[in-house]
Amino acid sequence: MSSELEVATHEFEREKAKLLRDISSLQKENYQLKIEVQIEKSKTMKVQKEAEIVRNDIRDLHLENKKLRNTIKNSGLGNSSVEWKEETSNIKGGMEFWKGKAKKEKEKAARAMIKLRKKTAEYETVSAEFVTSQSKHQELRGKVRDLENTLQAQQQQLDNLLKALEEKNSQYDRDTHAYERALQEKEMQLGFLINEIRKAAMHVVQLSDEAEVLSCQFPPSQRSSISEFLE
Repeated sequence: MSSELEVATHEFEREKAKLLRDISSLQKENYQLKIEVQIEKSKTMKVQKEAEIVRNDIRDLHLENKKLRNTIKNSGLGNSSVEWKEETSNIKGGMEFWKGKAKKEKEKAARAMIKLRKKTAEYETVSAEFVTSQSKHQELRGKVRDLENTLQAQQQQLDNLLKALEEKNSQYDRDTHAYERALQEKEMQLGFLINEIRKAAMHVVQLSDEAEVLSCQFPPSQRSSISEFLE
């Protein structure tokens, strides 16, 4: 159980480190995309401002042209028709120039908007991936909490088993000391009994010798009965 938990813990640490690296990379990409989006927005705003200036210039040019036409019409004076045609041609050329420039700026702004939309879509995709990674990270955290709870429960059981084992070892030591004391007492008693038996045996041998000596003092006819009596 301990080795499986260690393997699971190491596996989680590797997954966690990998996920943190992925999150860091996504955050860097997200930050870079934000910077690019801001840059594109700034460019787009700049283009829009320039287009607005061009439109204002064209409107002012139209107003000036209209005022000039009205002035010429009302005064009846001025340059010759050729000169007026040339000036009108110049004015028209300027108008065409500004219209062309405004058209180019509009096209540039449209391309910038397309690029901005593309970057925005990429940013949304990265954000979705980041949210998915966050959910996976939360799931891994839940698994880690479950593993930690299981590990804590197993550790508590192991502590209880170790405590019970220590109590049993203490009881075994107490019983062993008690058995040793009882064995020593038994050995002492046995030694005392052996000494008593030896004394009794020596006494019996002595009595047997004395009986043999006594039996020799009786006539042969009485020795058998005396030996039986002694036995």
